[in-house]
Amino acid sequence: MKTIDYLSPTAIAQFFKNPEEFYLMRLAGLARQPQTAPMAVGSAFDAYAKSCLHKRLIGDDPKYDFATLFEIQVEPQCRDEARVAGKVCFDRYEEVGALAALEFELRQAQDTPRFEFEIKGEVNGVPLLGRPDLFYVNAAGCPVVFDWKVNGYYSKWGISPMPGYVKLRPDGVAHPEAVLANFRGVHLNTAVCLSALNEDWARQLTVYALLLGATPEFIAAVDQVACRPGNLRVAEHRLRVSDSYQSRLLLEAQYVWQVVNSDHFFRDMSLEDSQARCAVLDRFAATTR
Repeated sequence: MKTIDYLSPTAIAQFFKNPEEFYLMRLAGLARQPQTAPMAVGSAFDAYAKSCLHKRLIGDDPKYDFATLFEIQVEPQCRDEARVAGKVCFDRYEEVGALAALEFELRQAQDTPRFEFEIKGEVNGVPLLGRPDLFYVNAAGCPVVFDWKVNGYYSKWGISPMPGYVKLRPDGVAHPEAVLANFRGVHLNTAVCLSALNEDWARQLTVYALLLGATPEFIAAVDQVACRPGNLRVAEHRLRVSDSYQSRLLLEAQYVWQVVNSDHFFRDMSLEDSQARCAVLDRFAATTR
């Protein structure tokens, strides 16, 4: 059994969704699965968006060149296809005005926006790791933790945007159940908190906010490229994350950290049964190396 140094948002989610998978991948050393095409197109889009905005707002920097970001984020077996697919998504993102809207917001920021960076730190006794797409403090002094999502590009039928958006481009309309209000300079959906719509997104952005010292009052911002064949739309999500969810996430992280640093991993089993199961998983992982 290995030890881990940090918990990421993905690790916390995996622990509760599939403890055996968590153990195999993070503690038993199972060989990492290769990047998939849907994951790669999102990573390629990220590289196009970050390199473009960094150059426009801050200037040239080899670290944020498209080629550099692309090669870091997209695995070799996916690059030929992802380079094209990511550009299709990015061109549409720019065409519908989402890129210009974000650039305008970033130009009003109180400090220099931070793109694609790794942050580590201890929060309430738990070492956490995050890699935010973008972080800035807006003109009204409110921290904004921002993420891009690309969903449905390779799906035969595509997907609908996640509900709750404040604007859908190119339509220009808010979700029918959204209640918009100005909150510290942001047109926010006040009808619901992000965790009620998508807990994975809420967990990810909240961990980033915790590490950045931006809690409890931060804006969770996600621009989602929702793809259907021949119809790519951009759903702009601007939401709060409730104090109660932030507190619950901290408790969950503390519990995961306690378990992975104990000799009793599978808490739904006796100590002896848990240790026997871990030994089986360790042997299986060893055969994949």
